[in-house]
Amino acid sequence: MWRQLIVLFLGVVCLDGQFARAQENPLKISVRSEWEGVRSSAPLSLRAFLKWPKTELLEGYLQFNTFVDQKKISHWTSPETALSASEQFLRFMTPRPVLEDKYDRYVLEAEFIGHHRSFPPEQLDVEVPVRQKRAMVVGVVLDHRSTTLKGLYTELATNPFERPLMLQGYLDSSEATDLEVFMSRVSPVDLPTDSLRYLGLDALLLSHDMLDVLRPNQLEALRVWILAGGSLALIQTGEMKSEPAAFVTDLSRNVWTIDQKAARQLPSSLQVYAPGLGQLIHITEPMRGESPEWARVAHLLLRLTPDRAVEIETSGRLKLRSDPRAVGVVRGLVQVDPVIEGPLEPLARFNFSVLLRLLIPDAIRGMPFWLATSVLAGCLICVGPVDYYLLGVLRKRRWTWVLFPLVALGFTGWMAHLAAEHNGRNDSRNWISVVDMTSDNEVVRTSRIELTYGASGRTVKHEVKNQWWTDLKEEDLRTVHEKTMEEYMRARNRFASRAMNRDPTHVSGERLAYTGNVPGNYVVEEPVRQWDPRIQRITTLGADPLLAEFYFPQLSWAQLIASKPEEVSEYLQKALPPEWQTVWWKIQSPTRSAGWTRLQKDRPIPDQTNDVLKTISDLLGESWQPVQRSMPMVRMNRGVFSLVTELAPTAGSDCEDLVITSRPTLVMVNEVAPGRFLAYRVVMPPENVVSANEKAR
Repeated sequence: MWRQLIVLFLGVVCLDGQFARAQENPLKISVRSEWEGVRSSAPLSLRAFLKWPKTELLEGYLQFNTFVDQKKISHWTSPETALSASEQFLRFMTPRPVLEDKYDRYVLEAEFIGHHRSFPPEQLDVEVPVRQKRAMVVGVVLDHRSTTLKGLYTELATNPFERPLMLQGYLDSSEATDLEVFMSRVSPVDLPTDSLRYLGLDALLLSHDMLDVLRPNQLEALRVWILAGGSLALIQTGEMKSEPAAFVTDLSRNVWTIDQKAARQLPSSLQVYAPGLGQLIHITEPMRGESPEWARVAHLLLRLTPDRAVEIETSGRLKLRSDPRAVGVVRGLVQVDPVIEGPLEPLARFNFSVLLRLLIPDAIRGMPFWLATSVLAGCLICVGPVDYYLLGVLRKRRWTWVLFPLVALGFTGWMAHLAAEHNGRNDSRNWISVVDMTSDNEVVRTSRIELTYGASGRTVKHEVKNQWWTDLKEEDLRTVHEKTMEEYMRARNRFASRAMNRDPTHVSGERLAYTGNVPGNYVVEEPVRQWDPRIQRITTLGADPLLAEFYFPQLSWAQLIASKPEEVSEYLQKALPPEWQTVWWKIQSPTRSAGWTRLQKDRPIPDQTNDVLKTISDLLGESWQPVQRSMPMVRMNRGVFSLVTELAPTAGSDCEDLVITSRPTLVMVNEVAPGRFLAYRVVMPPENVVSANEKAR
C-alpha cells in the first residue's frame, strides 16, 4: 500500500513539473511573409523568427510541416542553430499549393527540435488564392518614416498613387473576388539578396534615394530578377551613387520607340526599357499620384494589355465576363472548360497527361541478358559438376543436402543484388528545357520540366544551389478530365455546400522535403516509387548548370529574326554544327503565329515530333489550332490571367511563367539526347517589332 502511494506521489510530481515546463515554453516562434500578400502560382517566401530569452544555450533546428486540410504535403528543415538570450530569423521558401476552393486551409506547423529538449508545435494559417483567382503583389520600397514614394506628389491626405494599382477597385462586386492586388511595403534593408526570393512579386516601386542605400548583393539580385521577367518602376529624386548609376545603365537597354510610347499615351518624361524579359520604367520628373499619367504608368507596370488599360481609362470599369458565344472543347494538348455563367472566363489549362506520355521512356533498361545467362550458367556448374565431383572425391556425398541449399541461396542473393544494381538505381530522367535568351546571347532564365521514372521505391536526394525546385501536381496527371467537369459544376453553383465540393484528401501525399538554406544551398529529398512517374520543375534565373554540357549557339539573332523565312533556314544551316541540323524553328510575334519549319528536311521525322512541338508551343503560351477545321481556334486563356501580356517569373504547376506574348521571338527546338529536348527562345527588343513582322512574312 505504501509503495503504491509513493509511486503515485512521484508520478504526480513529475507530471506537474512537465506541465509547468510546457506552460512555461520560453521559446517564441513567429512566421511572417516576405511580402504582404501571396501572388498566384508563386512559392511562399517566409521569414521565421526565434526568440530565446534564457542565457542557457539552446541548440537544435527548426522544422516546418505544410498541410492542406490536415494532409501533409511537404516539410522544410533549417540548418543547425544555437540561441542564448538572443533572437534570430531564418528565411525559407515553400511550394504554394493549388487550392481548389476557398474552403481549403493551408497550414504551417512550426516545431523547434532541440538536442536535449522539445517544444510543442505551433500552427499558422496562410491565406492562399484559389486556382481561378489571380492575385498580384506590388512591392513599394519605403523607409520607416515615409508613407508615399518620393517623386510622387499628391494633394490628398491619402495615397492616391495606390488606386490605379488596385485593379479590384475597377470591378463589379460580383467579379472583384476573382482579382486582387496587394500593396506590400518593405524597408530597403529588408529587400532580398537572393533573386529567387523576388518570385513573389509582380512589380516593384522605388526611388533614387532608396536605390542609393541598397547593398551590392541586393542590386545584383534585383538586376537578375528584372532580366528574368521582373517589372521595376524607378522614380528619379536626385543624383545617384556610382553603383546604383551603373545598375540603371546596365538595365537601360532596348528603349521603347516613340510610336510605342504614343500608343500607351505615356508622358515624354517617362523612359521605358525592355532589358531581357523584364521592363524598367524610369520616371525622370516629379509626377502627381492622382494624375492620369501616373495611372497609365501604373497599368504599364502591371503589364495590362492595351485594350484593358483603355477600358479602364474610358469607362473607369473592368469587365471579366466571358463571351457567351465561346465554345468549350477538349482536344490534344489544350484543355478548355465548358462555358460557365459567371465572372470566370473559359479556362484553358495545360494537359499534363500528354506531357507525361511524351517524357515517359519507351522501354525499361533491365539487367543485360548476357549477365543473367552467365549467373545461371555459374549456378548450374556449381550445383552439377562441382558439387557432384568435388563431394565424390572427398567421399562426402551426404553433404549435398547442405551444400546444394547454400549454393542455391547464394546465387539467388547474387542475382537479386545484380538486378538491384542494374534496375533499382537506373532511373530514367527525361526533360524539356526552355532557355530564354536575349539578342546579345545572354541567358536570363531557364525552365526545366523533368520527368523521373523510378526503377525502385526509395528517397532520392538532390543538391540544389540557386534554383527553385518544385513538382507538378500528380492529380493533374491522372484525373485532369474528371476535374474539368467537377470544376465546371462547382462554378455553376458557387453556393454549393462543402459536401458538394472535392474531398480535401484529393491532395497528394508528401512530395518534396527541403533541408538547408532555401533557395541558396539546400537538399531536396524526393520520394520515388517504383515505375511511378513524377514531374518536377526546376526554375533558374540565369543559366541552368545541367545544360552547360550542351551547345549554346552564338548567333546574330537581331539579323536572323529580321530575315525572310528562307533566309533564316539558310543562315541556320551554315551557322549551326552538324548535331544541330535536325532543329525545328519558328518566329512568333504578337500579330502572327507561323508554323514550325524543319531545318533538315531530308532526314526521317520521329513519330513523336509533332507532340513535342505542340507541347512546347503550349508551354510558350502560344495559340493552338485543332486538327478539325470546323472547330474554332483555342488560345491559352487563363481567365483573369488574360489581363496581362507578360507575367513575372514564377514556379507554378500551370507553367505560368512561360507566357510571353507581347514581343517577337525566335524559337529553336532540338533533341539533344533521347528523350531530352532543348528549346531556345530568343526574345527580341521592342524596336524590332515592326521590322520583324514585315520582313518575316
